[in-house]
Amino acid sequence: MTNILSETARYRLPLLGYIAYIVCQLYQRTRLAYMPNKKLVRIWLTAFLITGSTALVCYGMAQLFGYASFGFAWTLNFLLMAWFTLLVNQLKPNLDSSFFLPKPFEMEGKLYRYAGINVYRKLLVWTGWEKITRKGNAIQANVASLRTLEYNSRVSETGHLLIFLIVLTVSLMAVATVREAKWLWLTNILFNVYPAFLQRFNRPRYLRLLRYFKQVTASTEKPGARMHSNDFHLLP
Repeated sequence: MTNILSETARYRLPLLGYIAYIVCQLYQRTRLAYMPNKKLVRIWLTAFLITGSTALVCYGMAQLFGYASFGFAWTLNFLLMAWFTLLVNQLKPNLDSSFFLPKPFEMEGKLYRYAGINVYRKLLVWTGWEKITRKGNAIQANVASLRTLEYNSRVSETGHLLIFLIVLTVSLMAVATVREAKWLWLTNILFNVYPAFLQRFNRPRYLRLLRYFKQVTASTEKPGARMHSNDFHLLP
Protein backbone atom coordinates (compact mmCIF):
# COMPACT_ATOMS: atom_id res chain seq x y z
CA MET A 1 0.00 0.00 0.00
CA THR A 2 1.22 3.48 -0.87
CA ASN A 3 2.90 5.26 2.01
CA ILE A 4 1.37 8.72 2.42
CA LEU A 5 4.09 9.97 4.75
CA SER A 6 6.83 9.47 2.18
CA GLU A 7 4.92 10.56 -0.93
CA THR A 8 3.31 13.71 0.49
CA ALA A 9 6.16 15.06 2.57
CA ARG A 10 6.75 17.93 0.13
CA TYR A 11 3.14 19.08 0.54
CA ARG A 12 3.12 19.38 4.32
CA LEU A 13 5.04 22.64 4.64
CA PRO A 14 2.93 24.46 1.99
CA LEU A 15 -0.26 23.25 3.72
CA LEU A 16 0.92 24.46 7.11
CA GLY A 17 1.99 27.72 5.52
CA TYR A 18 -1.42 28.19 3.92
CA ILE A 19 -3.16 27.55 7.25
CA ALA A 20 -0.93 30.18 8.84
CA TYR A 21 -1.80 32.56 5.99
CA ILE A 22 -5.56 32.14 6.58
CA VAL A 23 -5.09 32.75 10.32
CA CYS A 24 -3.08 35.91 9.56
CA GLN A 25 -5.81 37.11 7.19
CA LEU A 26 -8.40 36.55 9.92
CA TYR A 27 -6.28 38.62 12.30
CA GLN A 28 -5.73 41.46 9.83
CA ARG A 29 -9.44 41.67 9.02
CA THR A 30 -10.75 41.70 12.59
CA ARG A 31 -12.02 44.65 14.55
CA LEU A 32 -9.37 44.17 17.22
CA ALA A 33 -7.27 47.13 16.09
CA TYR A 34 -9.86 49.49 17.55
CA MET A 35 -9.99 47.85 20.97
CA PRO A 36 -8.21 48.92 24.18
CA ASN A 37 -5.02 47.00 24.95
CA LYS A 38 -6.42 45.27 28.04
CA LYS A 39 -9.44 43.97 26.17
CA LEU A 40 -7.20 42.93 23.27
CA VAL A 41 -4.98 40.89 25.59
CA ARG A 42 -8.00 39.22 27.17
CA ILE A 43 -9.42 38.28 23.76
CA TRP A 44 -6.15 36.77 22.54
CA LEU A 45 -5.61 34.90 25.79
CA THR A 46 -9.10 33.44 25.47
CA ALA A 47 -8.45 32.50 21.83
CA PHE A 48 -5.16 30.87 22.80
CA LEU A 49 -6.82 28.85 25.58
CA ILE A 50 -9.62 27.75 23.23
CA THR A 51 -7.11 26.66 20.59
CA GLY A 52 -4.84 24.88 23.07
CA SER A 53 -7.73 23.08 24.76
CA THR A 54 -9.15 21.97 21.42
CA ALA A 55 -5.75 20.66 20.30
CA LEU A 56 -5.38 18.65 23.51
CA VAL A 57 -8.88 17.16 23.21
CA CYS A 58 -8.26 16.26 19.55
CA TYR A 59 -4.99 14.57 20.51
CA GLY A 60 -6.78 12.67 23.28
CA MET A 61 -9.45 11.50 20.83
CA ALA A 62 -6.70 10.32 18.47
CA GLN A 63 -5.11 8.28 21.25
CA LEU A 64 -8.48 6.87 22.25
CA PHE A 65 -9.84 5.95 18.81
CA GLY A 66 -6.74 5.93 16.61
CA TYR A 67 -6.02 8.33 13.74
CA ALA A 68 -7.37 5.91 11.14
CA SER A 69 -10.75 5.37 12.83
CA PHE A 70 -14.12 6.77 11.82
CA GLY A 71 -14.70 7.88 15.42
CA PHE A 72 -11.64 10.12 15.38
CA ALA A 73 -12.44 11.57 11.93
CA TRP A 74 -16.01 12.40 12.97
CA THR A 75 -14.99 13.85 16.35
CA LEU A 76 -12.11 15.86 14.88
CA ASN A 77 -14.37 17.68 12.43
CA PHE A 78 -16.99 18.61 15.02
CA LEU A 79 -14.41 19.66 17.59
CA LEU A 80 -12.80 21.93 15.02
CA MET A 81 -16.20 23.38 14.11
CA ALA A 82 -16.83 24.20 17.76
CA TRP A 83 -13.31 25.65 18.02
CA PHE A 84 -13.82 27.92 15.02
CA THR A 85 -17.22 29.10 16.26
CA LEU A 86 -15.74 30.09 19.62
CA LEU A 87 -12.76 31.72 17.91
CA VAL A 88 -14.94 33.80 15.58
CA ASN A 89 -17.07 34.96 18.50
CA GLN A 90 -13.88 36.31 20.08
CA LEU A 91 -12.22 37.84 16.99
CA LYS A 92 -15.32 38.99 15.06
CA PRO A 93 -13.57 39.19 11.66
CA ASN A 94 -14.86 41.55 8.98
CA LEU A 95 -14.23 39.04 6.17
CA ASP A 96 -14.49 41.76 3.54
CA SER A 97 -12.04 40.22 1.08
CA SER A 98 -12.99 40.13 -2.61
CA PHE A 99 -12.41 36.36 -2.39
CA PHE A 100 -15.96 36.00 -1.07
CA LEU A 101 -17.59 37.79 -4.01
CA PRO A 102 -19.20 35.38 -6.49
CA LYS A 103 -17.15 34.80 -9.61
CA PRO A 104 -18.85 34.99 -13.05
CA PHE A 105 -18.92 31.19 -13.39
CA GLU A 106 -20.65 30.91 -10.00
CA MET A 107 -23.56 33.26 -10.64
CA GLU A 108 -25.93 30.61 -12.03
CA GLY A 109 -24.63 27.81 -9.78
CA LYS A 110 -24.23 25.30 -12.63
CA LEU A 111 -20.81 24.12 -11.45
CA TYR A 112 -22.10 23.32 -7.97
CA ARG A 113 -25.21 21.61 -9.36
CA TYR A 114 -22.99 19.35 -11.45
CA ALA A 115 -21.01 18.61 -8.27
CA GLY A 116 -24.22 17.38 -6.60
CA ILE A 117 -24.98 20.33 -4.31
CA ASN A 118 -28.76 19.80 -4.58
CA VAL A 119 -28.37 16.19 -3.42
CA TYR A 120 -26.28 17.45 -0.52
CA ARG A 121 -28.97 20.00 0.39
CA LYS A 122 -31.59 17.24 0.44
CA LEU A 123 -29.27 15.22 2.67
CA LEU A 124 -29.13 18.12 5.13
CA VAL A 125 -32.92 18.28 5.20
CA TRP A 126 -33.23 14.50 5.61
CA THR A 127 -30.78 14.40 8.53
CA GLY A 128 -32.48 17.33 10.28
CA TRP A 129 -29.44 19.59 10.02
CA GLU A 130 -31.50 22.30 8.30
CA LYS A 131 -33.80 22.59 11.33
CA ILE A 132 -30.82 22.87 13.65
CA THR A 133 -29.24 25.69 11.63
CA ARG A 134 -32.53 27.49 11.12
CA LYS A 135 -33.53 27.34 14.79
CA GLY A 136 -33.31 30.83 16.29
CA ASN A 137 -31.98 32.16 12.97
CA ALA A 138 -35.08 32.52 10.84
CA ILE A 139 -34.82 34.41 7.56
CA GLN A 140 -36.78 37.67 7.68
CA ALA A 141 -37.85 39.92 4.84
CA ASN A 142 -35.56 42.85 5.58
CA VAL A 143 -32.12 44.12 4.64
CA ALA A 144 -30.58 43.63 8.09
CA SER A 145 -31.55 39.96 8.21
CA LEU A 146 -30.15 39.28 4.75
CA ARG A 147 -26.93 41.13 5.52
CA THR A 148 -26.49 38.95 8.59
CA LEU A 149 -27.24 35.84 6.55
CA GLU A 150 -24.72 36.81 3.86
CA TYR A 151 -22.04 37.62 6.46
CA ASN A 152 -22.68 34.31 8.23
CA SER A 153 -22.16 32.53 4.91
CA ARG A 154 -18.68 34.11 4.75
CA VAL A 155 -17.93 33.00 8.30
CA SER A 156 -19.12 29.47 7.54
CA GLU A 157 -17.10 29.25 4.33
CA THR A 158 -13.96 30.50 6.07
CA GLY A 159 -14.39 28.00 8.88
CA HIS A 160 -14.94 25.03 6.59
CA LEU A 161 -11.97 25.96 4.40
CA LEU A 162 -9.70 26.29 7.42
CA ILE A 163 -10.94 23.02 8.93
CA PHE A 164 -10.54 21.33 5.54
CA LEU A 165 -6.85 22.29 5.49
CA ILE A 166 -6.32 21.16 9.08
CA VAL A 167 -7.98 17.77 8.53
CA LEU A 168 -6.10 17.35 5.25
CA THR A 169 -2.84 18.08 7.06
CA VAL A 170 -3.68 15.50 9.73
CA SER A 171 -4.49 12.93 7.06
CA LEU A 172 -1.11 13.52 5.40
CA MET A 173 0.98 13.60 8.57
CA ALA A 174 -0.65 11.23 11.05
CA VAL A 175 -1.51 8.14 8.98
CA ALA A 176 0.72 5.96 6.85
CA THR A 177 -1.49 4.68 4.02
CA VAL A 178 -4.33 5.72 1.76
CA ARG A 179 -6.57 3.07 3.34
CA GLU A 180 -5.97 4.47 6.82
CA ALA A 181 -6.75 7.99 5.61
CA LYS A 182 -10.11 7.10 4.03
CA TRP A 183 -12.32 8.26 6.93
CA LEU A 184 -10.46 11.54 7.29
CA TRP A 185 -10.85 12.23 3.58
CA LEU A 186 -14.49 11.17 3.42
CA THR A 187 -15.57 13.24 6.42
CA ASN A 188 -13.50 16.16 5.14
CA ILE A 189 -15.45 16.13 1.88
CA LEU A 190 -18.85 15.79 3.56
CA PHE A 191 -18.28 18.20 6.44
CA ASN A 192 -16.07 20.83 4.81
CA VAL A 193 -15.84 20.72 1.00
CA TYR A 194 -19.58 20.54 0.33
CA PRO A 195 -20.54 23.03 3.07
CA ALA A 196 -18.07 25.51 1.52
CA PHE A 197 -19.61 24.81 -1.90
CA LEU A 198 -23.06 25.41 -0.40
CA GLN A 199 -22.11 28.87 0.89
CA ARG A 200 -20.75 29.90 -2.50
CA PHE A 201 -23.83 28.43 -4.20
CA ASN A 202 -26.20 30.43 -1.99
CA ARG A 203 -24.29 33.72 -1.84
CA PRO A 204 -25.30 35.04 -5.31
CA ARG A 205 -28.94 34.63 -4.30
CA TYR A 206 -28.36 36.48 -1.04
CA LEU A 207 -26.73 39.35 -2.90
CA ARG A 208 -29.54 39.50 -5.47
CA LEU A 209 -32.11 39.65 -2.68
CA LEU A 210 -30.14 42.42 -0.97
CA ARG A 211 -30.07 44.46 -4.18
CA TYR A 212 -33.79 43.89 -4.61
CA PHE A 213 -34.55 45.06 -1.07
CA LYS A 214 -32.45 48.18 -1.53
CA GLN A 215 -34.34 49.02 -4.70
CA VAL A 216 -37.70 48.42 -3.03
CA THR A 217 -36.67 50.47 -0.01
CA ALA A 218 -35.58 53.35 -2.21
CA SER A 219 -38.75 53.32 -4.31
CA THR A 220 -41.57 52.29 -1.96
CA GLU A 221 -40.11 52.24 1.58
CA LYS A 222 -41.83 48.87 2.00
CA PRO A 223 -39.06 46.27 1.71
CA GLY A 224 -40.31 42.80 0.99
CA ALA A 225 -43.78 43.81 -0.16
CA ARG A 226 -43.44 41.85 -3.40
CA MET A 227 -40.98 39.20 -2.25
CA HIS A 228 -41.80 35.72 -3.48
CA SER A 229 -41.73 32.98 -0.83
CA ASN A 230 -39.56 30.74 -3.06
CA ASP A 231 -36.69 33.20 -2.66
CA PHE A 232 -36.39 32.15 0.97
CA HIS A 233 -35.91 28.45 0.35
CA LEU A 234 -32.24 28.76 1.26
CA LEU A 235 -29.89 26.65 3.29
CA PRO A 236 -27.28 28.69 5.22
